[in-house]
Amino acid sequence: MLFRPVRGCRIAHAPTGAAGATGPTGSFQSSFLFVWTTEEQTLPPTNGEGTAIAFANSEAAGTALSFTGPTDIGVLESGYYYISWDVYKTGYDSAFALFYDGAGGSGMVPGSNHGAMAHDEKYHGQAVSFLMAGGVLTLNRIDSLYYQSILNEIGDRTLVVGASVVVMKIG
Repeated sequence: MLFRPVRGCRIAHAPTGAAGATGPTGSFQSSFLFVWTTEEQTLPPTNGEGTAIAFANSEAAGTALSFTGPTDIGVLESGYYYISWDVYKTGYDSAFALFYDGAGGSGMVPGSNHGAMAHDEKYHGQAVSFLMAGGVLTLNRIDSLYYQSILNEIGDRTLVVGASVVVMKIG
């Protein structure tokens, strides 16, 4: 039932009750890792888990992740992670996926296999996954078509990021 006050009527409000006890302080610490490269790389065709992309730069905060490079992202704390990646590659169809190797198993991170059917372009992939401490995460090529190059410049020779990964612990 919808209550509508009658025009001109005043509604009395009850007094505010006593405040409850303060709850425990949370223990969640935010952690992230951002890795990227501006170096061109050529990756051979594969059938399944292929060559991992090498990264040359990193920025991190918190205690959950490390970059042990050039391809390995170290998982230092178990938990749920949001992982986002971009690849700027040469022509032809291609596909990439995240792979985890460590405690709890090895293999492709479910839902992380993304691809594109076009020429020179940048495309994006993302996933959320529970990862165990002590494992390693990589971004790998997974298609079997031609050699692919990760590009590092646009037409006027301006350097750009050819590939990047952002990993954030979310729980």
